[in-house]
Amino acid sequence: MNTKRPRCSVAAALSLVLAAVLMLAGCGSLTSPTDTSESQVLTPEQREAVVIESKVGRYFDLVKDDRTSLSAFLNHMPKGGDVRLYTVWTVPPTQLQAALPLTEADYRSIITHAVTQRIGYLEVMVNVTPEHIAQLDAIQQQVAKEYADKGLGFDVTVNYLACVDANFPIARFKEELKAAVALYQSSERIVGITVIPATGAYSYDVFLEQLAAIDEVYRANGGTDGLPAGDSKAPRFSIPLDAATLSKLGYEGARESLAPALKLGHPLRIDFCASAALEGDLYQLVTDMAKSEPGVTVSFTVVPAPGVANPVASDVSAYRLFSSMGVPATLVTDNGTGSYIELSDAYLTMALAHRMSYTDLKALAYKSLDASLLSIERQQEERKKLDDAFKQFELGMSQTIDELKLLN
Repeated sequence: MNTKRPRCSVAAALSLVLAAVLMLAGCGSLTSPTDTSESQVLTPEQREAVVIESKVGRYFDLVKDDRTSLSAFLNHMPKGGDVRLYTVWTVPPTQLQAALPLTEADYRSIITHAVTQRIGYLEVMVNVTPEHIAQLDAIQQQVAKEYADKGLGFDVTVNYLACVDANFPIARFKEELKAAVALYQSSERIVGITVIPATGAYSYDVFLEQLAAIDEVYRANGGTDGLPAGDSKAPRFSIPLDAATLSKLGYEGARESLAPALKLGHPLRIDFCASAALEGDLYQLVTDMAKSEPGVTVSFTVVPAPGVANPVASDVSAYRLFSSMGVPATLVTDNGTGSYIELSDAYLTMALAHRMSYTDLKALAYKSLDASLLSIERQQEERKKLDDAFKQFELGMSQTIDELKLLN
């Protein structure tokens, strides 16, 4: 790389370039138009569901400018999945023992987070064995019963992401990566592998070395060019391109991060993708992502940790950019159990920042399942569960609206 290029803050460049890119992109609706053709014949039950959804949408329009009322609405609305829930207690794959890698209290907080936030699907970043999963399932059942007894039950599916720490030297990184693949292959509940971003010294060369290691282990386990599709046994990856990592790569490294991540990381999901506006060939890369099979998704966290004044503006804008260009984008807490960031707060931030409608937010909930590392068949199972959750939510909201005459 040319080391004589003038230095430029990655965060500053993101803000400036994203604004220009968004203007050129001509961002429209965040969701695809609904099919309202006359040839579409609805059953009486479907017509009733459309009427109820419309009523809930009109109530949403009534409260969307009132932050308190909007927050209350979003707290109760189903949100699909949180597909990158970082536990901060992750034990490296090679150091797992018989004891649980997180305490019962820690895991109860994860399930409580999901039930109270109406999150039906979780991908939890923690290294676990099948034996650990059985113990954690027993804890989940206890928590579920406690909430069901209170009339607050909510069905939550919990899966796991094996994790490899980018802080490790490359030899140790490769060792942990192989162990993570072994975990992935040990249980269908471990749906993929991700990388914990570096917090210490890091460089673009190390970034590329780690991607090359991922490419090697991916191909050694049945992977070919592109992404694992269909019944492929190749490991499924999500690759983080967060702003903190990119700031360690230098300006040129940051603007040349997405292309190698896509080529060598074989990711089904890019987490954060903070490099979006810096990429030299952004439009071609996004086009490739949109057309890929089964498809690359992106995730963003738009709510700051406690004590930070403003949401991550670049993530808010990048979300809109990718959505407008056909790449499914969703929201994650990333470190929800560590900093108590709530997914409802992320939805609130997006609703206010983009003037999103109820239909937009509902579509966002479904996109979260598209962004999971599940197979298409297992995604469809979760979508059916989300259908039922929205049906119950909208019916309950409709009854409340009528009883309290909230639209009169």
